Amino acid sequence: MRLMKQLGGYLDAICAVISGLCMIGLILVNFADSIGRQISRPVLGAQEFGSFLLLIFFFSAIPILVRENAHIRVGLFVEMYKKTLGRIEIKVSAVLETLGTLLLIWLVFDRATRVQAIGSLSAHFKVPIYPLLFLGAGIMALSIFFLAERFLTSRQKKIDETVPENAHHIRKDEDQ
Repeated sequence: MRLMKQLGGYLDAICAVISGLCMIGLILVNFADSIGRQISRPVLGAQEFGSFLLLIFFFSAIPILVRENAHIRVGLFVEMYKKTLGRIEIKVSAVLETLGTLLLIWLVFDRATRVQAIGSLSAHFKVPIYPLLFLGAGIMALSIFFLAERFLTSRQKKIDETVPENAHHIRKDEDQ
């Protein structure tokens, strides 16, 4: 388990560095292009290069979200659940999250094989697009590792139970 946590830390750092570098690159390319457009010298291929960076950014950010258990979730009537039902909901949600992640990885991988089969090239740079899609599917596959790590090591992010003032919620201790 210690090795899994250590490996998870390294993989998380790799995903964070990739997504961070993509975001910095995207900012720099768009900044240079917007300045260049003002002086009639736009950066050639900036839109396409920005699209490539954004694609890699999103694919590398998904495993980080999974590892930190930071997905947006909407719980209906969770305050009224008994503890047993709450635990069941967590287990069912974990299974659905894993199945959804596997489906998304499969869809990206399937799209990559289809794009490879037809030999689709990017518009400006005339480079094949499928390697980026395979890279994205591979990086997203790290999400499955992080889901397994969370399940095997019981690594759960603590949820802040404090409720902001004037928030709409149901309180168990209130008479209705």
